[in-house]
Amino acid sequence: MLRPSRLAALAALVALGGCSALINPDTGRLGDEPDSGVVALMDSGGPVGSDAGPGFDAGDGSCSEGERRCNGDQLLTCVAGTFVAADCQAMGAFCEGGTCRPHVCVPNSRMCSADRGSVVSCSARGDEASEDDCGEGECNPDTIRCEGGGDACPLDDLPRALSIPDSRMRVLCRHDDNHTFTPSDACRSMTRAAVGDEVLPLVLDRERRLTFQLTDVDEDAAVDTILYIRRACDDPSTQVACADDVPCMASTVDPPACFGEVDVRQSRVTVTLPAGTYYVFLDAFEYTTSGTEFGCGRVELQVRPAE
Repeated sequence: MLRPSRLAALAALVALGGCSALINPDTGRLGDEPDSGVVALMDSGGPVGSDAGPGFDAGDGSCSEGERRCNGDQLLTCVAGTFVAADCQAMGAFCEGGTCRPHVCVPNSRMCSADRGSVVSCSARGDEASEDDCGEGECNPDTIRCEGGGDACPLDDLPRALSIPDSRMRVLCRHDDNHTFTPSDACRSMTRAAVGDEVLPLVLDRERRLTFQLTDVDEDAAVDTILYIRRACDDPSTQVACADDVPCMASTVDPPACFGEVDVRQSRVTVTLPAGTYYVFLDAFEYTTSGTEFGCGRVELQVRPAE
């Protein structure tokens, strides 16, 4: 949800046209009423030929002629007792309520707000834009990251500093979504980590090579974990390490939640850190896939010397 103070800045992005991550739908593919926000995929004979996918058996062959439903971002329309698929994403749209609706922004895009006070991110489906406030810093248009702003997480206001080794159980549902990760070579996901997050300080008196592991240990909820480490708590540009998912073969979760050969319920990173103060962030993603709802829950952070 965008903060009211940023609505004007976000609206200004629309005016940037082709230079903006927010887009205007192709009016040539809209219906007779462009303001309706519905892509015209159908004529009286069914899906437009070039956009039609393979037929889907309606089961008993009794689907109602013209009946429409969404299957992910495919729009299925009943033609002669068989569902015919049209790919909404291929037309710059997402499927919702049995209709292809134009993208509100370019899927997975990121850009600075007009006043550089925040980073605006588009969802993977292109159906929603979210905003991360840069606080006292500002968004760098070259890196699309919040930079500056100093350290707004004094040790006195944070939990007890981590030891080596250490193990902490935390429930992310008890925390606000005050921070989120910055995409990097280690963590390329473009989706905003919208679950409540927690920060744990780490103070090193000498250089150490450490392994950090964040694991979903909730018996009633599914948690897609992400772990990242910064030198300054409120400055994403100081991120020194990030971990999002582990290979299924390397997962210690039972049972794992494997998608594309990675287990999303566990994150692990090994990094060499010079002496100094660091901030370890425990975070997670919120979404539904394959009938499983991922969100907040109980997680365990383990810190140990690297083997």
